[in-house]
Amino acid sequence: MMEKSKERYVAEAMINEYLKMKKGEYLAITADQDSNFKQLEAYLEVCHENDVACTILKTATPPGQSKAAEATVPVEATKEFLMNVDCWIDAGSMGLLYSDIYEHVMENNKKMRYMLTIHLPTDILYDMYCSFHVEKMVELTNLIKKRYNESKTITVRNSDGMDITFEVDTNNFIAIDNGDASIPGMYTPPADINFIPKQGTAKGTIACRVVYAASQEPDAISDEPAFIHIDEGRVVGIDGEKNASEFLNNWYKKFEYDKNARMIAHVLVGLLPGSKEIASYCVIDERIYGAACWGIGHVSALDMPPEGQPSDTHVDVICPRITILFDDQVIMENGEFTCPEFKTIADVMVK
Repeated sequence: MMEKSKERYVAEAMINEYLKMKKGEYLAITADQDSNFKQLEAYLEVCHENDVACTILKTATPPGQSKAAEATVPVEATKEFLMNVDCWIDAGSMGLLYSDIYEHVMENNKKMRYMLTIHLPTDILYDMYCSFHVEKMVELTNLIKKRYNESKTITVRNSDGMDITFEVDTNNFIAIDNGDASIPGMYTPPADINFIPKQGTAKGTIACRVVYAASQEPDAISDEPAFIHIDEGRVVGIDGEKNASEFLNNWYKKFEYDKNARMIAHVLVGLLPGSKEIASYCVIDERIYGAACWGIGHVSALDMPPEGQPSDTHVDVICPRITILFDDQVIMENGEFTCPEFKTIADVMVK
């Protein structure tokens, strides 16, 4: 019997374990000329074997991500098509997350399960989708969410000099990528949990090593931290490592007109067990185990009701080996769970 390919393992995990697609459902895959088509064909094959109808929508490679990715897409026709499917794998090289297409479909197609993979190589997808016990990751992230919602303030620190505190707003959406994408919602590759602070409450300093603003490749990366100083939820100063601080200061000069460009958007905690070091690829670095990814700028109204935090920019910065306090209790220290109720689950999660 022929050994299964990694493409096949990923496809079976994606269709059967993550999206939990059922006979009679419909899957749309958006792609472009730079997509990983060998993997997309594997999705299609698994769908066909399980009586799930699947269509791959291929366009030319776009000039940018999000709204810029719509430049090569028939926008209205794609919106209409996606309004009539159950699941959507966004596998274009740039991704349509936060585009007008995405915002329209996610607001109006109440059954939609959306999965963002962009054009990740199969080796990376295999590490992300096939490396941990899903039921344990679900248990861990549900516990984190519960304890977060019971807290009033969250503090995030690390040895680079990060020390920032914010208040919890339980009205804001907590996005969890834990392997269960079986109910309607937005999903990205596992594993992480993403919090949106109470607007205007974040105060302190973010110490980051990697900056992602314009692309999936790092816009700045360094062995030394850059410091982003926050007051009342807004960036008020940037200094530290020269390349990163200069990049960010120049970036924000382009958005002086944008009142939300410098506002804290989210903090995402990476939980992917096999990912420990900076990989210089956004989707991977956001999920480094025990790291924080702070987002600055745009937040969808779906995630921060009722109006969101609309902005023409969204910057992500990566901060390794964090310590997290829920109120005054240390949950994670230097990138590892230390609180026993979390550590017990984390220790048996890896395959």
